[in-house]
Amino acid sequence: MKKDLSALFRLSLCAIVAFICLAGGRGFSVEISRRPDDLLGPLMGNIPKTVRVTLTAQEITATIDSKANVSFRYFTFNGRVPGPFIRVMEGDTLEVTLVNPKTNTETHTVDFHAIKGFRGGATRMMAPPGQSRRSSFQITRPGLYVYHCVGNGSVHDVLHHINNGMYGLILVEPRDLDNEFQKLLRSPNLKEFYVMQGEFHINDEVPGNMDHEKGLREDPDYVVFNGRVNALSDYPLRSTIGDNVIIYFGNAGPNKISSFHIVGEIFDKVWREGVLASPPFRYVQTTAVPAGGAAVLHLKSEKSSTEAGSYLLIDHSVFRIAKGAMGHLWVSGY
Repeated sequence: MKKDLSALFRLSLCAIVAFICLAGGRGFSVEISRRPDDLLGPLMGNIPKTVRVTLTAQEITATIDSKANVSFRYFTFNGRVPGPFIRVMEGDTLEVTLVNPKTNTETHTVDFHAIKGFRGGATRMMAPPGQSRRSSFQITRPGLYVYHCVGNGSVHDVLHHINNGMYGLILVEPRDLDNEFQKLLRSPNLKEFYVMQGEFHINDEVPGNMDHEKGLREDPDYVVFNGRVNALSDYPLRSTIGDNVIIYFGNAGPNKISSFHIVGEIFDKVWREGVLASPPFRYVQTTAVPAGGAAVLHLKSEKSSTEAGSYLLIDHSVFRIAKGAMGHLWVSGY
């Protein structure tokens, strides 16, 4: 009986080793990309409230380019790039808990562009490995804003942590129900998506780490949507003809201005710079989004003029497509 169990154990161990080898020699791949439909829907109610969010700093090595077999050491909020899509209303209180596990090697914090003062919250939220911080902030200005880590606050850490993927978006919905964006949120057949562009400068001598000199030259190895090459091809945006599509688009940089464009589409409304208190621009072909900025994009595929199929999302600084700045919007028939 003992011999049989021993043989069974050896057979099981061999099977596990064989499976790992067949997986491509890289072991188990960690998914780093956040899906574009991973976001909460429009908020309800008109009474200011407290919104509680927990952000856990996770330092993860994952594949950035599966075809070229390139891995990278990411810094993330909650294990994905971008971090969670945070949603509040104008006048709400945002209570943030930042957890930095003791297994991490870096100090982490969070700078919210939606917060006035306190370095965007970064001075209150700075946590070394093994510690956590909690603080509350009143959100007073509607709009779509970037948040990101600045590490220990040094110039090097600001560059390093944004380069390595530690960023996300926070949407502050206008409380005025007559606001044009607020009306759009209550329109039928609404589909919302979350997309962020980021650049990655990879050290050739120390694979997986940031290359500071490439960053100074503004010469990234990769410019991608949602954390890795082909993220929005593996997880495309999906809609149906007749849908009201909103794309919350952010550009983490750290250096380049994005020229965001959808091939074969025209944005019906664009709230440039994420400014929701002003009327949108209309019928925009390509919109420029600066590093550390965002835009709210609306398009409606019309039955009379829209073909079902795949529409390319690109940075129209087109050489960046070769560096990964491409995804897909799949539009199905009605």
